This record gives sequence, structure tokens and C-alpha cells, in this order.
Amino acid sequence: MLRIWTQSLRARLVGHFLLLSLMIVALAGYLAFVGARRALEQSVTERLTITANLDEDQLRRWVESQRQDVVFVASLPELRRLATTILDAQDTETDRATASDRLRQLLTDTIAIKKNLEEILILSDVGGQIIMSTRPEHEGQYRVRDSFFTQGRTATYVQNVYPSPLEFKPTLTISSPLRDLQGRGLGVLAVHVNLDELDSVIKARAGLGSTGEIYIIDRYNDFVSGSRFGRAQYPRGVHTVGIDAAANGSDGSGRYANYDGVPVLGVYRWIDDLELALLVEISQSEAFAPARRIGRVISGIGLILALLLTAGTILMARQIARPIKRISEASLRVAEGDLTVRAPILTHDEIGVLARSFNTMTERLQSLYDKLHKEIAERRDAQEELETKNAELERFTYTVSHDLKSPLVTIKGFLGMLQKDIAAGNIDRARSDMQRILGAANTMAQLLSELLELSRIGRQVNPSEVVDLNGLASEAVELVTGDAAGCEIVIEPDLPAVYGDRVRLLEVFQNLLTNAAKFRGDQSSPRIEIGAYRELDSWTCYVRDNGIGIKADYHEKIFGLFERLDGQIEGTGIGLALVKRIIEVHGGRIWVESLGEGHGATFLFTFPDLESKPSSPSEGLESLAQ
Repeated sequence: MLRIWTQSLRARLVGHFLLLSLMIVALAGYLAFVGARRALEQSVTERLTITANLDEDQLRRWVESQRQDVVFVASLPELRRLATTILDAQDTETDRATASDRLRQLLTDTIAIKKNLEEILILSDVGGQIIMSTRPEHEGQYRVRDSFFTQGRTATYVQNVYPSPLEFKPTLTISSPLRDLQGRGLGVLAVHVNLDELDSVIKARAGLGSTGEIYIIDRYNDFVSGSRFGRAQYPRGVHTVGIDAAANGSDGSGRYANYDGVPVLGVYRWIDDLELALLVEISQSEAFAPARRIGRVISGIGLILALLLTAGTILMARQIARPIKRISEASLRVAEGDLTVRAPILTHDEIGVLARSFNTMTERLQSLYDKLHKEIAERRDAQEELETKNAELERFTYTVSHDLKSPLVTIKGFLGMLQKDIAAGNIDRARSDMQRILGAANTMAQLLSELLELSRIGRQVNPSEVVDLNGLASEAVELVTGDAAGCEIVIEPDLPAVYGDRVRLLEVFQNLLTNAAKFRGDQSSPRIEIGAYRELDSWTCYVRDNGIGIKADYHEKIFGLFERLDGQIEGTGIGLALVKRIIEVHGGRIWVESLGEGHGATFLFTFPDLESKPSSPSEGLESLAQ
């Protein structure tokens, strides 16, 4: 037998398939049981929760009903009149005795009518002495410290379930002020409620089966329901997971053992205003019985199917062995790293599907392998870009600190001179010092303002819109009229419309025009041109001047922070950096072209194409270098 098992692939296939089938059947039966049990547990828990909600509401209505009964009894005119006679020291002994007999009869009749009232007491307003009770043995006792007396003197009060020192069992007492016919306080009417009636209030078991149970526990873990009170096996109260959780003020549900050690599925809750724990439970054996039946049926059906499939497997095993071997050989080559190998598809049955699946898997592995290499390359590029950004940030930090330090040094130096001039009484020099300090402070403020403006680009964006550059350029020219005084500014016709932030784009043209005007040099006829031409899927705009020009070494530097061609010309060196950032945010790029000193400069920047327009040739720098 062992030899057949080790040398016959068919025997191993059949044996393994049979074992696997049995395992699957067992697992399916178990999962069916677990799933059904989970569904049943949820369904039963919902039913128990509904029952608990109804019983909780019923309990509150029952307590409210008892409270109303007490208020009604306390308001009876006959009772108030008789109580006044008994408690009034001015009446004769005979009148008090007669009133006492009639009052006792009235209370006895009330108890007979109201079966839920166990004992009615009348307590004096001073001292809390029991003047009258339906149980004469309690008369003469004092209850001055009991809550139902102290609270009942002023308003109707429900003293939640507590261990009675008289009856030595859980008791619910309701009290109400007792007043004479003129509304003056006489004492307190207190009623001990019969808690045995709670059994009938919560005894309904609709949907709880034969083992369903509902009961109430007080805060001392004692049974409140009359049928369970006084069980000898619970001298110190009853304790279960559900009871202890509810007694501690928690609401919930779960599986646990009840007070008799029976596994149950229960819902528990703490009724805070009544200081009672309500539990609704059903045995787990009854709750989960349908799940066990479903598990057994599925296991039986699965076993039969497994045997039938095993018989079919014996017939198919020989045909399966050969293509499986070929697939195995292909898998060994894949394991060695050859992802180009493919398994031959020799059949169109499940083995053929297996071969195709193997080939699909190999193709996906190849794809994932290529994708992994691509991601590694992308991450390497991202790391290099991050390193570049870090270096740029370091240069930015150094530049900012350097350029901000210069005004500070100026301010500090002239402050020292200002102190000396003031001490010497030289007012003219002091005023000059203050002007120098003010100028340095203004320079610093301008630097900070422009740095802040640069940092906001790309974060605080105005609503994008279609912008006609013809109107925008004209507006920019009007804004720089003062700075560009004496300059001829020409706007070429048919500038394109672009999509972007109009306010920011206006800053671009305004900065470039101001920059061209500043660096006109000693040109006798300064001229600035604004134009655009089409290139493939984008527009290139330009601002061209015939000013002092820019050396090739500075074509990239001038777009950096605080880079200035001429320190004698007013400016912070941030304007072109600001322009570059705005253009980049709009998806374009900016650069400068210049033939050198004295040949002017052209600043060019691109925008994505918004509409198709004929391209126009670019004009050279020589036209402005005349």
C-alpha cells in the first residue's frame, strides 16, 4: 500500500482529493454552523432587546401607576379629615378613638381594593412616628431618618427598592405629604408596594421559547421578583456576568452562565431612575439549536458529494498526471527566475484552465517585476529631486538670512550713532541717522513683504478664468506709467487668451515692465515691446527692451532670490523670482535671452494653449538693440 502511494500519482491525487474533500466538508459544516449561530445570536439578541425595552417601559409605567395611587389615597378628603382629628390635640379622646377606627377601616378597605399596596402608614410630621398602619405591630415606631419620610414631607417621593428593616426583604416605598382640608401639613402618607406583582408585570415570554426568563435584580444583587426572593442558595446575593455588569450600571448583551450555571444568551441593562437591573435570558442550547441542525445537514450533504467526486477523480487522475507534470516543469523554471516560460495548454478542461492560469500568473509576475523596477527608478528620481529641493532650501535660507541681516546691521550701526548725536545735541545728524534707520527698516519690510508674497503663490490662488492678455497688458502699462516715464511701450496686436489667475498674471507683466524700465541704462530712446507667438500646443509671450542687456552668466542667476544686476538701482531682487514662481504655477516656464551688454534683453514665458491661433515668427533681439 505504501509503495502504491509513493509511486502512483493517481493514488496520491485520489487520496489527497478525498482528504481535502473531507476537510472542506468539515470546514463548510463548521462555517455554516458558526455563520448560522452568529445570525441566530443577532436575531435572538434583537428579540431579547425588544423584550427588555418593553419590560423596562412596563416597569416605569407600573411604578408611575403606584405613585399615582398613593397620590390619590393621600388626597382623599375623608382620609385627610380623619387624620386631622387623630393628630389634633384639641379633639376629645372619644373623637380621636372614633376617627382612628374609621381611618383604620378606610386604610384596610384601600388595601383590599388596591392589591398592589402591601402596607399603608401614616407618620407624624414631627418625629416621623408611625401613627397608623395597616399592620398594627408597626405602630409607634419612628422612621425619622428614612428617605421616604424626609422627602415625603414636601413632595411625592419614590424610594427605590431597598432592604426593608421591618420585612427583611426588598421593598419599594412611595410617600406623599398628608395635608388637612386647609392645606396645612399633618404628616406623611407612606405605602410599601407589593413587589410580588412584578412577576406578573414582566412574566411575558413572547418569542423567548421554553427556556426564556425575565427577572429583576436590585443594586444589592438580590432578586426583586417575588417568586425568587429568599432563595437559600443566594444568601449574599446572586452573581453572574450579566447581573454584575448591570448592577455596576452597564447595559449590554452576551453569552454567559446564569445564576443556575446554565449557559444562556442574555440582554442586561441598568434602569438608573429605578435603581434596578433587568435581565432577559434564554438558554444557548435552545437559541442555537437551528444552527446545529443546519451544520449537520450541510456536513451530511457535503460528505455524499465528496464521495461522488472522489469516484470521478479516480477516472480522471490518469489524464491529469501528464499535463500536471508539464506545468510542474514550467513552474520549476519560473522558480529559477525565468519569467518568460509558459506552460503548454494540452487540454481544455480544468487542467487547461490551470495551465492558462499559470501563464496568466507568470505574465503578471513579469509585469509586476517590470513595474517594481520602474517604481524603484521613480523613487530614485524622487530622492534626487528631494535632495535638489533641500539644497535649494538651504541656499534660500542662507540668502534670506544674509539679505535680512544687512538692514539689521545698518539699523544697529546708526542706532549707536544716533545715541551719540543725541547725547552731543547734534540734531541735524540725529535726523540724518533716523532717516538712515527708517530707510533700512523700510528695506527690511519690503523684503519681508515680497518674501511673503512669494510664499503665497500656489497656495492662496484667486479663481481661475479666461484672461485676455491684450487688456491685461494695457492695464499693466497704465500701472507702471510712473516707473516707465520716457519709455515707449508697444503692445503687439492679437495677444492670446489664456486660462489662469488674472491678478497674478497682471503681477507678471507689471514686474517685467518695471524691470525693463529700471534697466534702460542711458538709452536715448528707451523702447519696450510686448508680444506673443504660437509654438505647437503652447503660446510664448515676451517682454523685450533695448536697455543695458544681460551677460550670459546671469541668464539663470537673475531668477534667484535677491539676485540684482546693479546694486545702485533700487530693488530687492525678489521680483523676477516672484515672476518665475507665478509662471511655473500656471504650467509654463520663463527664461531670458540677451546678446550681452548694451543689446537689450527679452524675457520669454509660456502658457498652455487655450485656442488654436496661427503662429507668428519670432523677432530677434537686434530690432531693439538699435
